[in-house]
Order: sequence, then C-alpha cells, then structure tokens
Amino acid sequence: MRVRYPEPVDLQAVSVRLGVHYQTVYRWVRQGRLEAVRVGPSYHVSDAEVERIVHLRSTPVSPPSGVRVRSWEQRRARLLDALLRGDEVAVREVIEPLAAGRVALVDLCERLIVPCLVEIGDGWHGGAVSVAEEHRATAICERTLARIAVHPRGRPRGTVLITSAFGDSHALASVMAALVLRADHWQVHHLGGNLPDEEVERMATELQPNLIVISLVEPQAADAGETLRDRLSGRGFDVLLGGPGATLSGLIDQARLRRSDSALHSV
Repeated sequence: MRVRYPEPVDLQAVSVRLGVHYQTVYRWVRQGRLEAVRVGPSYHVSDAEVERIVHLRSTPVSPPSGVRVRSWEQRRARLLDALLRGDEVAVREVIEPLAAGRVALVDLCERLIVPCLVEIGDGWHGGAVSVAEEHRATAICERTLARIAVHPRGRPRGTVLITSAFGDSHALASVMAALVLRADHWQVHHLGGNLPDEEVERMATELQPNLIVISLVEPQAADAGETLRDRLSGRGFDVLLGGPGATLSGLIDQARLRRSDSALHSV
C-alpha cells in the first residue's frame, strides 16, 4: 500500500498555520530560514517543513549571555592609548564589542570612558596633553556613544529634562547622563548647555518632566547651577544637581527613587 503524504501548501496557508503575516513567511523563504519550492509564480512548503518551524517557534530559547570583562584595567589602557592618538577606529574596537555583548551602557561609561577622560583632563592640567588633544578625545567619545546608544521599547518610567549648568563646558557629562537614563527606560529631553535660565524654565513648563537633571562638572559653574536649581525648585519641579562625586549609576538610582516617592505621594 502506498503511503500518502500531505500535499505541500502555499505561503498564505503557512502564514495562517503559523499565525504570522504572509510577508514574514516570504521573508523567511528569501533568507533561507524556511525551505520552499518555487512552483510557477508561488512557493510551496512541505508539511514536514511547516512542522519543523512550529517546533522551533515553540521551543524556549535562552537569552544570549553577555560578555564578561575580565580586566577593565587592560581595556582602559587600550582606550586611553587610542584616545591620546586620536585613533577613532581603535576606540570603537574597544567599546563596540562590549556594547554588542550586552555590557551595560552605564558600565561602559563609568568603568571605561569616564576614567580615561579624567586621566586625559589631568594630563591637560599638568601640561602633558594639549587642549586640542583633550577636545579631540571628548569628541571621539561622544560620536562613539552615539553609535552604541540604547533605545529600549516599552512604556517609559517617566520624563527627564537634562541640561548643563550655564558656563560648564563639559557637555559630554550631560550627554552621558541622557544616554544612560534613556537606556534605563526614561523619556529624555536633552537641552545641552549654556541656555539662559528662562529658556530652561520655559521648556520645563511645557514638558512638565518628572525630574530635571542639571549636569555640573566645572566648579566655576556651581553658582549658576545652584541658581537654576533654586529657580526650578521654586516652580515646583523636582531637580537634581550634579557635582563632585556624582556618578551615572547614582543618577539612575536617584531618578528611580524620586519617581517611586512621587508615585507614593500621588496615591
């Protein structure tokens, strides 16, 4: 007795059986993920192949493991050397594989980029690094961070407005603050620096953020930062002012804590 096998089905029938869009099935065929035979103007798929895809889609897949960094010191040495030489490709070769390996953006900033920039800044103060070399290193870091920026999907924790204290030229600090908060599921509005206080207040009034972050690195800008903080706090905004000892991981913790406190008080 001859065994009768189910007839091959077209892609429309496959899409219905798998519960996906027709174009998704067609893309799988073009990518070689789904075996199909061209019959005239259409593709036909065997029942066994459909069953194989059903099995694959129903089998749990463990999430990919992240990269484990054994020596941050070695990575920092490589990054520092690349930054001092102005070798942007070498900088990317240090940072981008870690980002692709799911190392947290906040760790890349705190354990790699910030220590290197601090050392370069110390070299500038000591006369070993020129101001042009320091600016070049900062610009390379900013462009590299833009390449690995994380934009997670889903509902944001809240809205954050970020700016720098007037007169603070270390713009990268506020850039990093914006990027790590965005990676932590916050909707971020980054205004940059050297904005008049009234413009920051106008934007805050328009956006009504849950938190306002004022980045502060240079001591000479401290008075300006405190003045802006007091002005915004007087309007009822929750304001966090940076300063010596402030960290990006601490910023994330503070943002979450203040959001939780705000939610409790609104109940």
